[in-house]
Amino acid sequence: PQKPQQQQQQQQQSTQPTEPVNTRQPNIQQQQQQRLPWSQLNKLRCSLHLHLLPQQLVVGNEYIPSADGMNQNLLLLLHGLGDNPAAFTALARRMALPQTASLALSGPLIIPGTNGGRAWFTAYDDDWELIQPRSGETRRIKSLQATVQLLQQQLLPVLLRVGGWRSDQVFMFGFSQGGTVALEMARVCRGEQRLGGVVAISAALLEEQLDGTASSGSSSSSSDRADATEDPGSDALITHG
Repeated sequence: PQKPQQQQQQQQQSTQPTEPVNTRQPNIQQQQQQRLPWSQLNKLRCSLHLHLLPQQLVVGNEYIPSADGMNQNLLLLLHGLGDNPAAFTALARRMALPQTASLALSGPLIIPGTNGGRAWFTAYDDDWELIQPRSGETRRIKSLQATVQLLQQQLLPVLLRVGGWRSDQVFMFGFSQGGTVALEMARVCRGEQRLGGVVAISAALLEEQLDGTASSGSSSSSSDRADATEDPGSDALITHG
């Protein structure tokens, strides 16, 4: 009776890629599906292959394993407008949170003339003036939605694949513009993608979302509000100072 199962296992093994370049993600995903023992999973998380992550998010980044050797959670740090990950990498080292690895991400947009400064979503108009929310203004919110889509649909699945972190084991710490992104992630990540939690410092949702001045595709639609009632999204702490 066991022969058909053995044949099926052999067929599954024979279909796995054999070239090292192509096997890393499928092999890790297969191991995750088999629920690796904690010791093996924790060892897997002692390093993180940044080249497997969306490249616009890992410019000048450094992955920091947990100081206590227990990489149960992953903290993603999001810098402010015009900044870069360096200071937040240093912050993660100083905090040395228990059972938590850390990775400071790069904003996906380059700001010219800032010596490497980056942004999470469009903030300036063609005259380099800060975009102000007004009726019909959609540039900031459309750019924010593109970044959230990158994080939600590309980054989170890769983190699960290469490190085994479920969404509820991923936490976000954002400052200023990075905090706005973190709050939006807390709002949209529901169900299986619900995050472990979010901290936003000196940040808020965009005014276009709150007063309904954005387009009908914005995140303040009635259908979204109904969904939020049924599934409120991720927990968030907002603070200033």
